[in-house]
Amino acid sequence: MKNILIITILLLFASCSQTNQKSAADDQVEIDSTLSIQQRIDTFHKDGFLYEFEPSPQGIRARFGEPNVVDSTFVENRYVPDQTDITYDFRYQGLIIDLYWIPAKLEGLINAVEVSSSDWDNIKWNMSVGVDTSTLFRLFGTPDDTTDPGTYKYICCEQSVESPIFFTIRADTIQTIYWDYYVD
Repeated sequence: MKNILIITILLLFASCSQTNQKSAADDQVEIDSTLSIQQRIDTFHKDGFLYEFEPSPQGIRARFGEPNVVDSTFVENRYVPDQTDITYDFRYQGLIIDLYWIPAKLEGLINAVEVSSSDWDNIKWNMSVGVDTSTLFRLFGTPDDTTDPGTYKYICCEQSVESPIFFTIRADTIQTIYWDYYVD
């Protein structure tokens, strides 16, 4: 009987500790209540990834170091005949930056950023990999699209074209944050 009582107390203590840990993680997310939900989505899309860097191959390397892998593809510029541009995927552990580079102008545009590790935690409002979905819903409301199981899609409305943010979810926690930027 004494053993059952001890086991029961230990189980209650463990469940209370987990609840307190989740509450502490949720408390770290800073929700700006002066903004509407759509304004929060738009702001997070535009400024959510807080690491500052020049959108160029050199700028990305200067800020994040040498990537584990760099994939590049030559693409024909849609507007300038005979001009070839380059798309780069800079792959780090838990971070991918997709860059559209225009060598003729020495100008780059970020196509996408994907964060899949809590090591990359400099994200607006302390949203990051590992945050609970209840916090995600408090910050951004109901997703605009959930047709892909395990993925929540929120659409930025600041632009005339769809520019989504995707959150991949497993076990009610964020596993990946993916910012998709429109580049024309």
